This record gives sequence, C-alpha cells and structure tokens, in this order.
Amino acid sequence: MNASTRWYHLTLFSSISVVASLSILKIFDCLQLEKAGRRHVLTLMKTMGIEALYRKPNTSKAHPHHRIYPYLLSVLKITRPNQVWATDITYIPLAKRYAYLTVALDWYSRKVLSWRISNTMGTPS
Repeated sequence: MNASTRWYHLTLFSSISVVASLSILKIFDCLQLEKAGRRHVLTLMKTMGIEALYRKPNTSKAHPHHRIYPYLLSVLKITRPNQVWATDITYIPLAKRYAYLTVALDWYSRKVLSWRISNTMGTPS
C-alpha cells in the first residue's frame, strides 16, 4: 500500500501548520507501521495531535422542540414488591432481520414479571 492511500483520511488540528503536517507524514512513512497495533497507532495519533475522520455520536444534545419529562420516581420511596414496574423494548439483530424483546420488571425485586419476543414492533391482532 502506498503512502498516499494510507494517509488519505488524515485530519489535522488548526494549530499544526502545513509544514509540520508534512514532516509528520514523513515520520509515519519512516516508521513502517504496517504491522502496528490499534493502540500503538492511537497513541501516536494523540501524540501528533491528529484524529480520524468519522461522525462521532451526538446523543447528549436534546432537540429544542422535544419535551423533557420529569422523573416522577425521585420523590417516591420504593419499599415493597409490585409498587413500581418498568418495561423495556430492545432489538436483537439476527442474520437478515431483527427480533424485538419486551420485558416487564418489578423495580423493587428486579425480577422479570413477563417477557415476549416478536419479529415486529406491532401488537398481535
């Protein structure tokens, strides 16, 4: 693999000048990193102030039009079974589709009250 292909997706911070970035590429070419591990490459990238080009998760920003619901259980002391239940839906990836797992839990004892697996998110008719 040639050097131009190897370093095509290289992002440089604005503090590194073009001359410095070219010298970094020359150092990388001299190191012959074809058998370097992932952690070693990450350490070198942090040292040189470069990062990979990919979209990072942006899960902590709330949309301004979405309502923020209050957490109603913060004032409630959960002291006995069957006082508070919780439900959760998650998907399980299969070979060519997904299966959906729905679980009902007792919040106090953490026991599973009920669970179902389905191939659709809809209710059975």
